[in-house]
Order: sequence, then structure tokens, then C-alpha cells
Amino acid sequence: MAKTTIKTKAVTATKPADSTTTAKIKTEPKPKAGRREQIKHQSYFAHVTDWRVSYGLMKGGDALHHAGPYWEHVKLVVIAEYFFPEKFAGQVAEISFHGERKADVELDHPTPEQFQPNRVGTIEVRKDRVTYYGTLPLSSLWGLLPAFAAGKIKAMRFHGVKRGEAAIWSMGFDHQIDPDEIG
Repeated sequence: MAKTTIKTKAVTATKPADSTTTAKIKTEPKPKAGRREQIKHQSYFAHVTDWRVSYGLMKGGDALHHAGPYWEHVKLVVIAEYFFPEKFAGQVAEISFHGERKADVELDHPTPEQFQPNRVGTIEVRKDRVTYYGTLPLSSLWGLLPAFAAGKIKAMRFHGVKRGEAAIWSMGFDHQIDPDEIG
């Protein structure tokens, strides 16, 4: 039986003359012991340029997504211009916060499972935009609105770990940013 061998970068296939094909897949070499991916911490700072809030209340949510007689949706969107890191300087971002009632309970009476949250939000960087998605306890979100309306919140800061997207571990609202905090 005649055989033809076809070689590519990832697969070596042996093709017998009767046209059935068997393939061996080469796998990537395993990382050597002691070589872990470097965790890159990143800070982001932005000036607030505008903001808006939306609210909705619905009678009777479905049991799968919204248990209870009512469902409400509160969203704060902040438009901000990054000034750090320098590669994002001048880039306008839409920063979205969703108010969540259960976060108030988790802050006041956490269960053991809630002691290991992995993030408070996510910054996604694309060619044409930078966005942030996160949740806030509903009471905190309502408490921030008067400060935004009075023009008291002028800057935002985010700190987290960058791996393609940034998993934000902490964030804050400020009247101004201390230059010593940057970098």
C-alpha cells in the first residue's frame, strides 16, 4: 500500500492509498516548572466629562433572572477622558455602573463564598474604544448621584490586573487625583 505524508506546522497526517486519513496532532510544549505568567498590575485615571443615569421598574420578574414581585434596573454611565496610562491619554471612555441590591446585603452580611470576589469590574480596550463595566451596591449608586449633579466628582481611578482585558480590583470617584498616586 502506497502512503503519502503531508506535513504542516500543527498536524502531520499520513494518507494511505485508499484515501483514509489518520492524523497525529502535535501539542505545544508544556511550560517549564517555575515559569508562571507575569501578572501585570495597571492603574487607569480619567477626567469625568459627562454623566447620565437611567432607571426602570418592572412588575413581576421571571423567576430565572429576577426573583420577586418587582425588578428594577439602575444604570449610571460616566463619559470620561483617560489621562493615564499615557497610551490611552485623550481617549474617551464610556464607564457603566449597574446598581445591584444584593451587593448591599453582601457588603453588610457576607457569606464565606463571597470572601473571594475576583473583580469589581472590567476595562475592555478595543481599537476604537475603551469601556468599563461594573456593578455598585444600589445604595452607593444612589448616594453618588447628588455628588455628580453638584459637579463634585471630576476624576475616576481604577486599579487591576491586565491580561487582554483589565480585571479591576478597586475603583474610586474623586474630586481630583493626587499626582503622587499616578504611576
